[in-house]
Amino acid sequence: MDWDSKTELVKLGNKNYTPEGKKEFQDYVLENVSKFDGQAWDMFSNLTEIIVEDMKKDIDYWKQIYQHLKEIDCNDEKFGFRSGMRIAMIQTVCEEKLKFE
Repeated sequence: MDWDSKTELVKLGNKNYTPEGKKEFQDYVLENVSKFDGQAWDMFSNLTEIIVEDMKKDIDYWKQIYQHLKEIDCNDEKFGFRSGMRIAMIQTVCEEKLKFE
């Protein structure tokens, strides 16, 4: 994923707290998730609120994201401690609370 796309990801992620901003962010993520590299996953994990009830409301979105997210090794050295933990938390919520396989 190129730098301009990552910049747009962050820009939209910073508007992720309004209904319109959230939809715009999610649409952008879905369009680009197949191109995410480690840095993009790091950014995504830090822009995403990990609130189970909110994630349940967006179950269709999370089903699509999880198909890519489940392949991420959060222990990989390219992730810092906090990002690795956030990715692991998102994976765990998807598996245990949203019941994805």
